[in-house]
Amino acid sequence: MSFKNIEEMLRSTNAEDNGRYFLCNCPACDQHEAFVYKNNLKMIQCNRENECGKRIFIRYGKAKDMERFRLASITKSYPNLTQEQAKAIDWGERAFKHIQTYFPSKALDDGYRGISKDISKKFIVDMQNKAMVQFMFKQMDPLFQKDYSKSDLMCERNLIFPIYGEKNKLERLLLRSTLNSNPEPKEIQLVVNPSKETRDFFIELNEESGVVVVTEALLDGLSFKEIDKDVNFISLTGSSKTRQVSKYIKENKQLFRNKRFLFALDDDVAGKRATNHLINVVKKMGNSWTTFKYPSHEETKDPNDFLQHNRALFKTFYEYFVDELAKTNDLHQEIELSF
Repeated sequence: MSFKNIEEMLRSTNAEDNGRYFLCNCPACDQHEAFVYKNNLKMIQCNRENECGKRIFIRYGKAKDMERFRLASITKSYPNLTQEQAKAIDWGERAFKHIQTYFPSKALDDGYRGISKDISKKFIVDMQNKAMVQFMFKQMDPLFQKDYSKSDLMCERNLIFPIYGEKNKLERLLLRSTLNSNPEPKEIQLVVNPSKETRDFFIELNEESGVVVVTEALLDGLSFKEIDKDVNFISLTGSSKTRQVSKYIKENKQLFRNKRFLFALDDDVAGKRATNHLINVVKKMGNSWTTFKYPSHEETKDPNDFLQHNRALFKTFYEYFVDELAKTNDLHQEIELSF
C-alpha cells in the first residue's frame, strides 16, 4: 500500500493519536480497530485477530517525509526545542528501540539482578560497550550542557533506563554500568528534554491487574513484574521524588479508580517518609492500600534485594499481600503480616 507521505496515511485511515501508537481504520476490513506504532510507521496491524488480523505494509514517497513528521511531532510537544535538539531526541528514541529489539545483551540476557530478559529489555537499553555509549553522547550532544563523550565516568555506563513522558517522548535517562563493577555514584540521572519539567518516574498501567505496586526504583518495580508480569507499577527515581508522582495520581484519578495500592519503597527512614506522603494521597482518593513488609530474619531492604536473596519467599510475600488486598473492601486498610 502506498501513500505520498505520513500525513496522507494518517488522514486516509482516520488515525487517532493514542500515545505510543495511532488507532486507525484497517485498509482490509475498514474497521476502526487497527493500529500503527509511531516507531514503525511502515506497517498497519488489524487488531481483529479472529475476523481480519491482517498486516499491511506501507510505502511512502520519500524517507525525508518520515523524518519531517517525527521532528514535527517532537517540536509540537516541546516547542522550545531547537531543531538540533529535536533531532537528537528523535535519534535517541529510534536508537533505543532498535537496540532493545535487535541487539543481544550479555548483561540482560543472562538475567540482570534477578530479572529475566523478557522483563528487563522492555525498560532497559544495553549500549554494550564504551564506544557505543560514547557515540550515543555525540549524537545527543545538543541536549546536554557538557560533552560527556570524553568522560570515562559517563561512557562506562552502558545500561540506559529511558523515561518517557505523556506522549511517549524521551525526557530523562538513568545510567548504570555493568562494565565497571564499582562505579561511583552507582546511578546518574540526565535530563534529556531541556524545554520543560521532565518526568522523574516510571509508570506502567494496564487493565489486566487491579494492583499498583509503588517502588523507589525501576529495578524494584521490575522485580515485582518478574513474579507477576501483569502487575501495574509506579517507580520513583529516589525517595525524595514524590511530588510529580503525587501530582500525576491526583490529576489522573480515573486511571486508578479500580486499583489497589501496594507500597513497597525501601525499608529505611527516607523510604518510610516517602511512603507516608504517598499514602496520604491515596487515602484522599478512597483507594485500598497496604505496605509491603520485609522479613525480619532476611538482610533485605528493598524488593530487588529481596528477589535476589530469596526469590521463593519474595513471591510468597507478594502473593500474600495481593490476596489480602483482594479480600478487603475497607478503605485505607493497613494489612498486618500474619505468618
